[in-house]
Amino acid sequence: IVLLALIEADGAASALDTWRGPIGEEHDFGLPDYDLEVKTTLREKREHWISSIPQLMPTGDRSLYLVSIQLTTAAIENGCTLPQLIEHARTACKDHNAAFNNLLGHVGFRDRDSVLYTSRWTLRTPPAFHEVCSDFPAITPQGLASVVQSPELITDLKYRIDLTNRTESPQLLSFSGNAIPEALSEP
Repeated sequence: IVLLALIEADGAASALDTWRGPIGEEHDFGLPDYDLEVKTTLREKREHWISSIPQLMPTGDRSLYLVSIQLTTAAIENGCTLPQLIEHARTACKDHNAAFNNLLGHVGFRDRDSVLYTSRWTLRTPPAFHEVCSDFPAITPQGLASVVQSPELITDLKYRIDLTNRTESPQLLSFSGNAIPEALSEP
């Protein structure tokens, strides 16, 4: 969904250049002025799992935003499946399908497995942006070091945050037009 919004805003080549998650970078998208960490939930609240201590650390002097996406199941005549969303992105990538398919392969999606993804999804709410700043509920190495002796001995930490009632930051991307397939945006 975020990739489609970036394609619509800047074109496929530029959007694919910013998609960093599949190649193991610390954030999902690296834009010139900020990074995006995309989190998707099926919960009624905007609850998201954070899978590592540095995941919500800004990189360098760029700002970091968490993009919260809430999905819900859709009736059989509504919504779209993951393979349908991927095909929508392929169509939007046009002349850049080799790069798109390469990145998609890095996240583990294989076209031959499309038949396994039969669930239909729709947006529960519009995507929300939250700037990861000093008052954001993030556990970072610096924060951990301030409350735990020998924080280097903590090698893994997973936690869930609830952003339901947190004030959103201004939208950084438009999710209109082709950024969200019509089937996905209609509950």
